[in-house]
Amino acid sequence: MTDPTIRYLDLSREELAFIMERLGIATLVGLEGGPLALIAEEERPAAVAAGGRALVARGMAQQTAGGPDPHWALSQLLIAAVGTCATATDYMVITQRTPAFPLFAWYAHLTPGVSVLHTLADAGVHRFNLCLRPGDLQPMLCAILGCDGQPAPAGEPLEVGAEVLDVAADTATLEPEAALNVLRGSGLDDPSAEQMLGTLRGASASSMVTRARYKDPETRLLDVFGVVSTAEGLWLTEPVAGIAGRLTVRPVAGSELSQRLAGLLDLSGGHADQFSR
Repeated sequence: MTDPTIRYLDLSREELAFIMERLGIATLVGLEGGPLALIAEEERPAAVAAGGRALVARGMAQQTAGGPDPHWALSQLLIAAVGTCATATDYMVITQRTPAFPLFAWYAHLTPGVSVLHTLADAGVHRFNLCLRPGDLQPMLCAILGCDGQPAPAGEPLEVGAEVLDVAADTATLEPEAALNVLRGSGLDDPSAEQMLGTLRGASASSMVTRARYKDPETRLLDVFGVVSTAEGLWLTEPVAGIAGRLTVRPVAGSELSQRLAGLLDLSGGHADQFSR
């Protein structure tokens, strides 16, 4: 059954550029160069015009006045989707690497009213999932990170340098012995190094979650952590408090990760705000 509190909208880059121009939106989080960044500048006016015609054909835009400065009426769905992405001060970014995709990203824009999950669904196609409550995004984020209630995998928490972990992750599949030596050289004992190598070699996805709040003139990071997905379960990576460049890596249950996401989506002054104090 379709959830009546969630709406879905796909827009081409040309359609999105047209909407942003009509609403006076210069940029969106994750789209700092604009939706037409890959199109030559001299071709962009034609692309924007094509986007407008496409929206008219879909019944989502209508020109209400002509002349050198035409007026347009846009559907409320378009205004809610793109407008929320432009104006929300609370947001979450999830970037993910998998063997099939070197990098994929989702942008959750959070308000007490409509919240929107924006991603590039296909080449040149932007997908917007609109929810009436921020918490409605939780199942979507859980699906992205692969947390479905599974128990924590067997293993011990450990601490490692962020740069060491990056190097080991890059070499774990093709050069496991080199990755193991990097981990050992960082000070990990043999059991810990082998555990970390096994996690990295078995990773089906590696994700980074960033929760932030923009208050002019600066952006405040409220929480940052990583999630490594394996067949055995999930591993959480997060900064060691007070020690720059150090991470803890520990097994985590799907239910714990799900609860953490729910807290980060809470805009009522609860969980998410504890990270800003």
